[in-house]
Amino acid sequence: MTQLDRAPTAADFAAQPVGVQFATPYGSATRGADGKISYQFSPEGEAKYRQAVAAKVQRFGPLPALIQGIPNLPQPPVSLESPSFNPFTGAWIS
Repeated sequence: MTQLDRAPTAADFAAQPVGVQFATPYGSATRGADGKISYQFSPEGEAKYRQAVAAKVQRFGPLPALIQGIPNLPQPPVSLESPSFNPFTGAWIS
């Protein structure tokens, strides 16, 4: 098992066979045959992962005032496994 100090990206898995595991601060991460990354969190790791996602949402920035009041507005497309693009600011958040 390879140790990473962050969430693995698809590029980390690109040269690895299906089923390889990475040890992360959140738990172990595996990429399935469908290409999706799945985590096996420890209780502490789940809390760390949620905090890291919340911090990335903060870096994503506020949504424009025009759409902030829309009910059931989805959360920004933020994930730790890949950079996120904010279409309102034109910035990439990693």
